Amino acid sequence: MKKYLFLVVSMLLVGCGYQADNKKLIFSEGVSEELLKIYELKDGSIVYSQFLDIYYKDSKTEQIKFSKALKKNKITIDEIISKNSRVDYANDGGSILYTFENNELSDTDFYILKCKKNNQGINNIIIGNETTITNGCIDYSKVDFK
Repeated sequence: MKKYLFLVVSMLLVGCGYQADNKKLIFSEGVSEELLKIYELKDGSIVYSQFLDIYYKDSKTEQIKFSKALKKNKITIDEIISKNSRVDYANDGGSILYTFENNELSDTDFYILKCKKNNQGINNIIIGNETTITNGCIDYSKVDFK
């Protein structure tokens, strides 16, 4: 009985120490007129951003660059998308625009465009501050970035 009681008390104490990750994205106020390449995912999709800088922070991590957080699997694009507030579909073969307004991930409203142009094989991801990023599903491998 003492062992059972000890086990229950131990489990309660360990459970009391749980703390949520409180994952946050922090966006710079400045935006670029051109999309900036910030990371390439394992599937070959490239993540672009209109924001000059994006940072990631949680309860266990100091503020780090978003690209580094993706690389270290601190957060994933799919995890971010799962917290969206609205979804719109483009008429281009499957691209989806996710809207993040008044969201728990950031104090800044933002959008993620997940390109899926079936006929062109473009599967890039664009993070931006306006819905005009829907024009962004082009083949950026053929664009000469400065």
